[in-house]
Amino acid sequence: MANSSGRLVYADVKRVVAYELDASGNLKATSSSTPYMGVEIDGPQAYDLTVPEPREITFRGGGRVTNQMSLPASEPLKMEVRAAPEDLALVQLFGGGPEVVALGEMSVISHGTEKQGSEPVVGLMVEQFAQDFDTGLNAIRNVFVPRAKVVALSNGGGADAIPYRYKVTSQRSKYRLWGPLLSVSTDGHETTQFDTAMSEGDVDFLAFLGDGATTVFNFPAGMTAISTAKVAVTVDKVLQTSGVTPALDKVTFAAAPATGDVIVIKVEHL
Repeated sequence: MANSSGRLVYADVKRVVAYELDASGNLKATSSSTPYMGVEIDGPQAYDLTVPEPREITFRGGGRVTNQMSLPASEPLKMEVRAAPEDLALVQLFGGGPEVVALGEMSVISHGTEKQGSEPVVGLMVEQFAQDFDTGLNAIRNVFVPRAKVVALSNGGGADAIPYRYKVTSQRSKYRLWGPLLSVSTDGHETTQFDTAMSEGDVDFLAFLGDGATTVFNFPAGMTAISTAKVAVTVDKVLQTSGVTPALDKVTFAAAPATGDVIVIKVEHL
């Protein structure tokens, strides 16, 4: 499958990945050699996506409707992800304050602290098993949330297995998760709360930190792009259309990105 038809049917959740963001909203790169790839939420079972409806304002007079106005929704996009394990490292990441503390061989984290309401902004990606509606070929449905706050919701217990819940509230963003600035001329709009996409394979984002010398950024062992057309590169949120040569297992720059630049490589792979 070269380009998807843009029409698909989809079912179970395959993967959910959360991304720490730096002060500029970039994926939190820390190395020129080892990519930051986010933190995977293990054992995803399902997620609910609530897209608020636009507001409808009706004007009446003389016993009838005179005018009607549609306005943007007054509520943000909301999502709830359900997963099998309670992961204390994720509770720490999303909480932005409580630390996992070792007590002997026991791991402890606090809930309901004074840090509530001060959760960090993170990025999120959800992948679902899908099929191209036109060709019948297997595909992936992607949901990208470039900015969101996530609250880990601890549950009680019972006779049946009870999933752990993560409540996601999106924030409006001028950038996509992997970086490019939205524009009316290119995208038809300037802000987004979430994006959906259709891909042939799994999508991963590799975030590297420029050091002024490194020109070759290797993919992790075992990761091979489906084709070079499935690789895209941004530097500090700017899509690179020249001076970059993608291969199936790496990206090579003609000139080294500057020290402190955040390089994000989008790789679509099987």
